[in-house]
Amino acid sequence: MAKTISICIPCYNSEKYIRTTIESALAQSLPADEILMSDDRSPDRSFEIVKEYEGVPRVRILRPPQRTTLGGHYRFLLEQATGTSSAFFPQTTRSSLTSSGQRIQLGHLARVAQGMSGRRFR
Repeated sequence: MAKTISICIPCYNSEKYIRTTIESALAQSLPADEILMSDDRSPDRSFEIVKEYEGVPRVRILRPPQRTTLGGHYRFLLEQATGTSSAFFPQTTRSSLTSSGQRIQLGHLARVAQGMSGRRFR
C-alpha cells in the first residue's frame, strides 16, 4: 500500500495567523496528498479566510457539525483524513523550519506525531 500524507489544520479564532499556516502547508517540500482545513465555528474571520482556499487542488474545507473541544476537533479531522499518515499544523504554525534552520520534511512530522501519540494514524 502506498503511503499518503494528510495535513490537518484545525483553527478557532485564528484570523491573525491562519493564512500563514495554510501557506506553510501548501509550500512543504514534500507535498501532502490532502490538506484538511477545519474551522470550529470561530466568531472571527477565520472561516472566511479558510474559504479563500476553496478550489485549490488537494484542499478540503471542513467544519464539525457543532462546536467541540480541542480534542474533539482533532478527532474530527483524523476521522476525515484519508492519508496513511497525518500531521497536524496548529493554527499558529508559521514556517516549516526547525530552530536550527533545517527544513522539516512532512514525512518526519507525521512520524513524530505517531511517536508522540503512541498509536498509528490511519
